[in-house]
Amino acid sequence: MYSKTLVPEFLKVSSIISIFRTERNWSEAESSGEAHSFHEFVFVENGDFNILVDGELFSLRKGQLIIYEPHSFHSVATSRDAAINVVCFETSSNKLPRFSNNIITANEFQQKRISELVSLSESLLKPAPYGKFEGGMTLRDGVEEFAVQRLANLLELLLIDLYETDNADTSDGKLSRKSPDSEFLNDLVEYMRTHIEENLTISDISKACSLSVSSLHRLCKRQCGCGPISLFISIKLGEAKRLIAQGRLNFTEISQALGFSSVHYFSKLFKQKTGMTPSRYAKSIRGRQTESRL
Repeated sequence: MYSKTLVPEFLKVSSIISIFRTERNWSEAESSGEAHSFHEFVFVENGDFNILVDGELFSLRKGQLIIYEPHSFHSVATSRDAAINVVCFETSSNKLPRFSNNIITANEFQQKRISELVSLSESLLKPAPYGKFEGGMTLRDGVEEFAVQRLANLLELLLIDLYETDNADTSDGKLSRKSPDSEFLNDLVEYMRTHIEENLTISDISKACSLSVSSLHRLCKRQCGCGPISLFISIKLGEAKRLIAQGRLNFTEISQALGFSSVHYFSKLFKQKTGMTPSRYAKSIRGRQTESRL
């Protein structure tokens, strides 16, 4: 008779969508934002990288990363000479919410593992016909199954290490006030949050900021990758997710609290931006909460 230790499936990556490095000039690229059903993380190898996630602005520096929850609406804001590593994957694990949508400062070992992960993926994956930004990536011809498992295992080890160290820096989430532009944007976001129950127009916002509509749009686009109204909608939907997770209000009450013209319009916009209906999102939240208690 031998004793044996069963190996738990603590965190398993079920599929890989994309893994790549890029120095794309995000400041010149159109970024209307996106949401998808899988996890994604962005690691800043060099430079500075600002991103909008569910109405929250994050400023990442060299050596930092952020993991998006599935169905998080995100858009690239500005980047200053940024080289980034992007990893998109699927997992049914309930462990990632512990540090999702927070800035994580990777230690030296974690940074090395990310570099190994991206390097290995270059020999295994190629862009799909629509490109790695839009359509994910596919296996190169002749790749062995063991090589794919090695790639997934390397990603799993990285995620487990991030979970173990738990070095999320929640205090560093907001865009830092390093320039007049970023200070303006923080004030703009605060104004929008204060008036989140209203149906602000671009004219209302420009008057409040004492800026022309064109100057407002230009500054907002440069700092958060989208126009003022898109930013306002993103903030509203981020708050909607928080209210849905709390479970105290029904969808009609949430719609009214956030100044939407009708619950139908709110539901339509929510699905358009996140890829799922409010009811389906609520169900996924309840499922995650149940799993975390087990």
